Amino acid sequence: VVGLRWVRRFIDPIVELTAAVRKIAGSTTDDAQSLPAQRLQPVTVNGADEVGSLAEAFNAMVHALHQSFETLEARVQERTAELRQQERYLRTLIDMLPMRAWFKDTEGRFLAINQAEAARAGRHPKDLIGRADHEVWPAPLADDYRNDDLHVINTRERTMREERRDEVEGPAWVEVFKAPVIDDDGSVLGTIGVARDISDRKAAEAAREAALEEAKRLARLRSDFLARMSHELRTPLNGILGFAQILQQNPELDERQRKGLRVIEESGRHLLALIDDILDLARIDAGRLELQAVDVELAGFVQSVCDIVRVRAEQKHVQFACEIIGDLPHCARIDDKRLRQVLLNLLSNAVKFTDEGGVTLRIDTARIADHEAPDPSWAKLRFEIRDTGIGMNEAQIERLFQPFEQVGETRRHDGGSGLGLAISRELVRRMGGDIEVSSHPGEGSVFTFELALQTVGASGLYPHPNERVTGYLGRRRKVLVIDDVEENRVLLSESLAALGFEVLEAADGAPGIEVARHACPDAVIVDAMMPGLDGFETTRSLRALPMFASIPIVGTSASVTHEIEKHFLEVGGNAFLPKPIEMKSLIDLLGLLLGLQWTREPAL
Repeated sequence: VVGLRWVRRFIDPIVELTAAVRKIAGSTTDDAQSLPAQRLQPVTVNGADEVGSLAEAFNAMVHALHQSFETLEARVQERTAELRQQERYLRTLIDMLPMRAWFKDTEGRFLAINQAEAARAGRHPKDLIGRADHEVWPAPLADDYRNDDLHVINTRERTMREERRDEVEGPAWVEVFKAPVIDDDGSVLGTIGVARDISDRKAAEAAREAALEEAKRLARLRSDFLARMSHELRTPLNGILGFAQILQQNPELDERQRKGLRVIEESGRHLLALIDDILDLARIDAGRLELQAVDVELAGFVQSVCDIVRVRAEQKHVQFACEIIGDLPHCARIDDKRLRQVLLNLLSNAVKFTDEGGVTLRIDTARIADHEAPDPSWAKLRFEIRDTGIGMNEAQIERLFQPFEQVGETRRHDGGSGLGLAISRELVRRMGGDIEVSSHPGEGSVFTFELALQTVGASGLYPHPNERVTGYLGRRRKVLVIDDVEENRVLLSESLAALGFEVLEAADGAPGIEVARHACPDAVIVDAMMPGLDGFETTRSLRALPMFASIPIVGTSASVTHEIEKHFLEVGGNAFLPKPIEMKSLIDLLGLLLGLQWTREPAL
């Protein structure tokens, strides 16, 4: 008995301790992380010192485990709350997106989806988690979605496309964006996609395209109308101005008759200027105003402008002067027609609004600095138009360059359309400068602008400003005139016959070609716009004949557009002159093309 007691005294604590350890060990075999802390209970052992010390160590371990489990459970709960909160934020975020959004794995199963995309499938977002496209969408649509996902996964590239879909509500346009989700190790985890309805934008684009097409159609109609009106107005003006020029060369006219002819010519040129202004404004609005640079002798050009202005100034008993400061380049490449238009507009206005004193055109020349031009052959010209007229206030200056605006006294508005200054500023800007104005009421006005011009070799465009051509030396030349308007043919016949040309006529392109075959003219003048065989086809047919491969062909037209001129030159024409035809320009052109040496005498 005594032996058993002593044995149990040592054995029982060990058995209790072993049972407690086995209890812990048996609990952890399933899932150590799910072990409740309350199942770790301390043991009470009354035994030998060694066993008691072991029991105390066991109880200390249990206490430490209690604290660890409590800390672990707190961290797990805290982390679970954080994850739940993040999930709520993510869910709220993708649900608030103004588009459909989703996440998929590489097998095409939904990992997350917002309410907008789920509503399209008629499901709740939770019902779609873990489902693939073929479990959600019809087979053809699911196949398209899967192929798109595989393309993104295989190429690892983002895609964006617009597609038209037939929805329940009707056809709709959708913009779909997809991108791969790539892990840190470079593997593809899945895809992310968003889609938004762009039907409204597509409808707006379609409406804008329709409006643009309508605007283009109206612009074409306007251009066609202006071209027809220009043709109809220029055709009679060609006869009026042409015969006025011819009749003024008659030495038997008395002063009264000459004055009447000058009135006719000035009135015709005024009407022509109004037509040109309206056409120029239409070209500016359409962005089709182009400059045509040619080689111009500047001294002769300036002289021709001054001669015109001087006549108008003398009619008002106003002094006119032209001052050139520095060395004027001999010849420069410019659009002389447009520069003349600007100068005449500014100078004519200065004369119109000046009753006493005078008008001065000052041209200041200077070499352009190296950093302002590609080579030293460029020159800068500063044009200044100064008058002692009525002047303008600030309010008038602000409105000065507006189309159809006419400032100043009402009685001075006669003889203008209010377009000249607006067009002049646009022309100067196209040439690389800008018009500046300085004026005060009662103190006159100053208009200035600067242009950079490329200087070139000599030109004979204005060789004899104060002489008129009376004929030419050498054998008599034949000129064939092809025009459907009889007045135009008569005008050219009278003008050229007076200079010694033999003139042949044809009212259409087809008979004109036959006349050319038999008569072999030295030059042909053909109207581009004829109801039968027009000037383009006529020129092309003539060029196809070996005998006319190099004959000079000059085109004319009352429909003045750059496209017509360009087309005529493309089909084989040598030059083009707009109607009304300036006889001086035609004479200079024929002299150049035929190599003529003119005979001259002082102008009447």
